[in-house]
Amino acid sequence: MIQKKKYVRKLIRKKIMGTLTAEEEIDYTIASLLYKREELQEMIADVLLSIPDEDLTDIPLGGWKPDIDGIITGRLTSRNINSDSELKDDEDGKE
Repeated sequence: MIQKKKYVRKLIRKKIMGTLTAEEEIDYTIASLLYKREELQEMIADVLLSIPDEDLTDIPLGGWKPDIDGIITGRLTSRNINSDSELKDDEDGKE
């Protein structure tokens, strides 16, 4: 069955939706090893494009939530670093 792309697409869809059984997980893993990377990526893209947007919003993220404070802090830190280096360049030019 793994050699049939239609079956592999079905496995990919179930993987995305989080509904793979243990046996299907094994088949999916084997298929990911048998197919070339480009072939597998093309099948994944086909499956993603075939799933309605409404269905994709219900995909569980395993409790993951973005660290908004960390993102904001990181952004401010990178701005400060850039500002500091620009100031140093200006100071070096005056000497």
